[in-house]
Amino acid sequence: MESLYPEMEIFLNQLFPHKPQHKFHKVRQQPNNTDCAVYAIAFATSLLHNRDPSKENYDHPKMRSHLLDIYSTTELLPFPIEPSADALRKRKVNKVTFQHKEHSAAALHMRKVRAQKKLEAHQLVQNIRQIELLIQEDSEAFSCEPLSLENALFLRIVAF
Repeated sequence: MESLYPEMEIFLNQLFPHKPQHKFHKVRQQPNNTDCAVYAIAFATSLLHNRDPSKENYDHPKMRSHLLDIYSTTELLPFPIEPSADALRKRKVNKVTFQHKEHSAAALHMRKVRAQKKLEAHQLVQNIRQIELLIQEDSEAFSCEPLSLENALFLRIVAF
């Protein structure tokens, strides 16, 4: 285990003053300058599946295609590891799924529809109150009251 660099130590000590000793586990480094995000996602996925990223020996040639599979299937499965490491470790794989943006867009649409219906119900209640005022002005012999605030179309007109 090594430290990163002195500036990082200073930053972490300021960020976590009650835990002055920080340890950095060595993890497999990407062999190029373009796969750092792929490896970061692989590390996070390993942690999600209760695996230690410092002990994972990822199969680099398969990682990008696996990430594309995750995006297309929405199943966050652990990244492939080299066969020798895979044979040593037989672990249960948890199935984790996530939602595409379309699903969250549909949920947002449903929230908007519910808010619109709530506004319409409120406007109906206001209209009923106006009708009630008109009835009271015309005749003191009748009373109008909504049976339900949720469905304000049902009125009860009571004769005295």
